[in-house]
Amino acid sequence: MPRQYPREIRIRARKLVRMGIPKIEVSKMLGVGYITLYMWTKDMKGKKGRHYMSGMTLEFLRTIVRQGFVLSSRDCSWTSSSMRTMSKYLPIRKISFLNRTVWFLGGREREAMEGLLKIMNRRAISYHELSRMRKLFGIKNIKRIIK
Repeated sequence: MPRQYPREIRIRARKLVRMGIPKIEVSKMLGVGYITLYMWTKDMKGKKGRHYMSGMTLEFLRTIVRQGFVLSSRDCSWTSSSMRTMSKYLPIRKISFLNRTVWFLGGREREAMEGLLKIMNRRAISYHELSRMRKLFGIKNIKRIIK
């Protein structure tokens, strides 16, 4: 059976959303589920678009700025939507190589290629694969990367 909330909480929630506080924040502040809050406020007109970053998009931004790249993995499905959001504001490029996807900032190609080589975890890589990877990343001199 659905939980019944006091009328005062519903009124306060609508007031906070009307003030411009994001619904996710209001739901956390009041201890109300996000879906419940959405049902209470779905008739209210909201602002067009989001003017803030939160959750996985913010985590994606932190990672790509710190490391210069983000590598995809099977347990990491957030990167596609986060990358699309961030590519509106930053020069982010995407490369797929051997079933791995790498998103990286323009100018940080070397770090991205080094990260991809580390995660591939191979003892050996063919010259042909290395040449393809170099072309994808747009790197001319690869001698500094391979040590």
